[in-house]
Amino acid sequence: MAYIRLDDGTQFDLNIPVTHLSQSDRLRKALKTFGFVFALALVSILIPVFHFVLVPLFLLASVVMAFRQYNKIYEFNLAGVPCPKCNENLKEGLLTTRESKLSVYCFTCRRNLSVGA
Repeated sequence: MAYIRLDDGTQFDLNIPVTHLSQSDRLRKALKTFGFVFALALVSILIPVFHFVLVPLFLLASVVMAFRQYNKIYEFNLAGVPCPKCNENLKEGLLTTRESKLSVYCFTCRRNLSVGA
């Protein structure tokens, strides 16, 4: 069962799907991230002066971002979840993280919230 905790320690139960990603799902997400950033590197070849910096930067970023995406194990679906304090939508969607908890921020009441499984 998932929970949401306010910064003062008050905890509420949530009915949201928390998915433990399999290795193949993680690899698929990592390859998707790698492909997108690698495509940016290919497109940046066409930029006249900046391609000397952008292409190596995007090539390095594609590997680093894909590795970071592969290490994210949990997936939280926070679409439509209201803040327990002000009852406004948190405006978050599908979030992935390495740990079974994450921190979100309510912009309406300006509170830090912890969401966990």
